[in-house]
Amino acid sequence: MMNLSLMGGLITLAFTLTFLGIALWAYWPKNKDALQAHRLIPLQDEDTDHV
Repeated sequence: MMNLSLMGGLITLAFTLTFLGIALWAYWPKNKDALQAHRLIPLQDEDTDHV
């Protein structure tokens, strides 16, 4: 049976590996063009009227 400290360690390991996977994906060279295109999306002006 797993005790709480072992479970906490496994959860910490899972979150750490998830974070590292996302960071590697974001900085992987083949994703550079897509990320460059997406980085300015919040600043683009839309032609819609906001109420």
